[in-house]
Amino acid sequence: MSNIYRFVISFAFLISLPACAENITSQANKFWNEFRIAVKKDDYATLEKMTKFPLSVHGEMDFMPIKKITKDNFSKEFKKLLDQKIYIETNGKEDVITMRDAVVSVDKINNKYNLDRDKHFRVNDLDFVYENKRWVLFRTYYQEE
Repeated sequence: MSNIYRFVISFAFLISLPACAENITSQANKFWNEFRIAVKKDDYATLEKMTKFPLSVHGEMDFMPIKKITKDNFSKEFKKLLDQKIYIETNGKEDVITMRDAVVSVDKINNKYNLDRDKHFRVNDLDFVYENKRWVLFRTYYQEE
């Protein structure tokens, strides 16, 4: 009898895994849609609520200093990050666009953006994590000027 019980519990657990992954994906996409809209509207008050502070800003190279953005300077500094030029590959060639344009161009989060069961995804130079029952921007990167 205990073997059947273990089998039923194990089976229930295994079939629930895809549902958990789907739930993470739908939560990430709901968050991402709100984030994109806030970026499009330059709604820094909403973006601030979607960010973990201090926001860690890393350089392109490991030896570059890590900066911290606080709530006090978020609007000014995050605008600079969104307006910075980044390099992306499109149809086999390198293009230069702003981070803002890159964010707006991504309409859906999936495994291409490293969405995984660790509740993390990355879009270009923006890293997001699911913690304390909500998604937040927790790290970003700046291009050397």
